[in-house]
Amino acid sequence: MLANAIDLGAETKDKSAIQYELLAAESLDGSIHVEPGSVDLLTAAMAAHWFDMDRFWRQAGRMVKPGGTVALWTKSSLYCHPSTPNASQVQQALSHLEDDILGPYGLPANNVCRTMYANLLMPWSADPPVAAAFPQPLSVRREWNRDGKLELGQEDFYGGSSATSLADLAKGLGTSSMVTRWREDHSELVGTEGDCVVQTMRAVAEAIMGEGAEEFGGVTIKVGCAATLLLFTRAQ
Repeated sequence: MLANAIDLGAETKDKSAIQYELLAAESLDGSIHVEPGSVDLLTAAMAAHWFDMDRFWRQAGRMVKPGGTVALWTKSSLYCHPSTPNASQVQQALSHLEDDILGPYGLPANNVCRTMYANLLMPWSADPPVAAAFPQPLSVRREWNRDGKLELGQEDFYGGSSATSLADLAKGLGTSSMVTRWREDHSELVGTEGDCVVQTMRAVAEAIMGEGAEEFGGVTIKVGCAATLLLFTRAQ
């Protein structure tokens, strides 16, 4: 990822080159480019649930300047767009895969993400607490499209959605850590009609196209995710 970013040669608004550095979230003060207490915005996209949050909050308190912000956001759960034919039946198939089939294969971090960071460790609950640096009154939680419902006036999911073939959706789901673990536990079913993703895509196709949808790969569906944004302001 770093190599690709460097090859793209991005620049900041003032045309200065962006500097890239590989560090663990728990070791930010090891940076050779960024001084402690100098960071305006520290952000993590769909990653904080994998952090050691006790250590991360101590690092954030060390690196972010007074008045600066930590922004953590994630997408969670897969939903079909409400305009999907037989949307409730389609969603039932998608939720059955995530909750019933793959649920037992979720790690604690997966579950933190799936619950829209409701159980993510906050700075005032860290050990030791970092509440002095990031007091609870200066925090903000925003969420969109919980349970796949569009917000009032919305025509699409807040995080956007995309029309995709079920074949491509199946490939994407196949990269999920929970699917990977399910397949390791059911190796004899991988590549067969008994594969959990194949069964789900077939159920979705039948919900959209009707009984007897033999080839599901070319069926197109529009999907999106719920989204959560957490903002923590560093005390002055």
